[in-house]
Amino acid sequence: QYKEYLALVGIRSEFDPMRFEKIIVKFRPYLKDFLSMLSNKYEIYTYTHGTKEYATGIIQYVNQEMVKETLSVDRLIARENGIIESKTIKKVFPTTENMVIILDDRAAVWTENDDNLINCFPYTFFNEDINTNNQIKYPVKECDNALYSIMNVLNYVHKEFYRYYDEKKEIRSVKEIIKEKMHSIFNGMSFVCSGIFNKNEDFTNTLINFKIQKMGGMLYKELEDKENIDCLLIPEYKKTKKVCFFEKNNKTILYASYIDYCYKLFVKLNYEDFIMSDKRQRIEYIDENDIMNKNKETIDTFYSSPPVQN
Repeated sequence: QYKEYLALVGIRSEFDPMRFEKIIVKFRPYLKDFLSMLSNKYEIYTYTHGTKEYATGIIQYVNQEMVKETLSVDRLIARENGIIESKTIKKVFPTTENMVIILDDRAAVWTENDDNLINCFPYTFFNEDINTNNQIKYPVKECDNALYSIMNVLNYVHKEFYRYYDEKKEIRSVKEIIKEKMHSIFNGMSFVCSGIFNKNEDFTNTLINFKIQKMGGMLYKELEDKENIDCLLIPEYKKTKKVCFFEKNNKTILYASYIDYCYKLFVKLNYEDFIMSDKRQRIEYIDENDIMNKNKETIDTFYSSPPVQN
C-alpha cells in the first residue's frame, strides 16, 4: 500500500564484504528540494555514527534519485572498526568552525560545538517495526515540514553571511548568525509551567528549558520569580493555582507542545491551535501541514525580514 514511499537498498555488510543486506529507505518530505538548495549554496559533508558501508550505500542511493549528485563519499565521516567517538567539527575542519553549520537530530553528541548546531526533530515514518515477513505496518504520517523550515534557516544564514561580508569585508561567524536569529524567535518572552515538572525537579536541565532558551525566551518555575510573565505552559487542562491566576488576569495559557512546534519549525507560531480550552483536555494530534498553512505569512515575514545591523 505504501510502496511508492519506500525503496529497498542493498548495503554491503560491515563484517563480510561479499554479503549485501537489504534495508528499507524512506525519504523525509522535502529531502530532494532540501539537498538541491544545499548543493547550490553549501559544501555538504556527511558525518554519521553509522558504519561506513551503511552510509556509502545510502549516499549512492540518494545521488541516484537526485537530478544531479549532491552527496559525496569523499566527504563522508563514519564509524569504522566498531568504534563510536564523540562528534566534533575538528575531525572535519581542524582549524576553524566559524563557517561550519551542523544539522543533527541529536544535540547531545555535539557537546563541543553546540553553537554551530541546528537541532532538527527526528523523523519516524512507522508506528511499528517491520515484521519478520517484511510486511510494512502503519505509517505515522506524511506531513513533516522540518526540512522545509530548515531550508528557511539555511537560506537566511547564507544571505546574512554574504551581506555582512559584502558590506564590511569581514567574515561573520555562522554561530553568531544562527544564535541571533534563533534568539529573535521569542525575543525575551517569559514562560512559566504548571504540571510539567515534579516539585523538586531541577527544571533548568530539562529539554523544554533548553528549547525556550535556544529561541531567546526565559523559563521560570514560579509566578513569583518574575513580574508579568507572558505565558503559562501546561501539559493538560487542570484548574491549578497558576491556571486560575492566568485565567483571572486574562493572560495566555498554552499547551506545552507549542514550544516543540516552534522549535521544530524555527518560528514563533500563532497561538490559536495551542490555546488552553476546557473542551479539550490535552492536544492529542496536530496536523503539521495545517499549522504550516496557517503560519505561512508569519514564517515568510520572519525569514525575509531585514537582518539586525551590526
